[in-house]
Amino acid sequence: MKNRENYYKLLHVQPDAPAEIIKSSYRTLMLKLKRHPDMGGDDSRAALINLAYETLTHPEKRVRYDRELLRSQEMTAEMGPDILKPGETRWKNECAEYQNRMSMPTCSCAFCRMSQTGELRAGTERRCCCCRSPLNPVAEAACLNDRQRRAVKRIAQRSRVTFYTAWPQHGFTGHIRDLSPLGMQIDAHEMLRESQLIKIESDILHATAHVVYCRGTTDGGCRCYVIGIKFFTLWFQRPLGTFLSVTA
Repeated sequence: MKNRENYYKLLHVQPDAPAEIIKSSYRTLMLKLKRHPDMGGDDSRAALINLAYETLTHPEKRVRYDRELLRSQEMTAEMGPDILKPGETRWKNECAEYQNRMSMPTCSCAFCRMSQTGELRAGTERRCCCCRSPLNPVAEAACLNDRQRRAVKRIAQRSRVTFYTAWPQHGFTGHIRDLSPLGMQIDAHEMLRESQLIKIESDILHATAHVVYCRGTTDGGCRCYVIGIKFFTLWFQRPLGTFLSVTA
């Protein structure tokens, strides 16, 4: 690594901290603790804090940094205590714990691409540590037995959903026209492109999905779109009742 400073320690966060925690800690350091140069902070230290923040809040840069950090810690762990510099003993002791975390089965969020750690167990909800998208494969949620299908809650006509085309982003609002275990159809005022990946949130489900089609229409004189969506990852919030299909 070009710099031996541990970015997680520099920002006072844990290695598995979500982006929101990292941003909050960064603001505290720069403003409340006055690390910013305009508030009397040291220029070089502030530059290093900025570099750490930029790295850990960028999904791809964070993955690369974690790999470099792991390699660095593995090398440190191989050193005997006699050649460790003063103050590095604690660093060495933390290597085993960090290595165990990094060696766990990993996957990446379909939406924000943030690398995840930990085992994805069937029947257990898993969320992205960054954007909170579900990590559960759609096949797991869609393979409902007859009893479960009858138990899926009846969805009110025009039920509201919020969808995101990027992260972080203020969500757009849509309304359900049709819903099945594999996909859904919504009305919205935003035009989406075919194959675009989006994140969906509602009281009924959370999902990531691909846009299958987007067709323009009018509603009360206003231009809007009917959007067909195929789920990629999915988690039903309340699997009670029955599915409702609403036709225009």
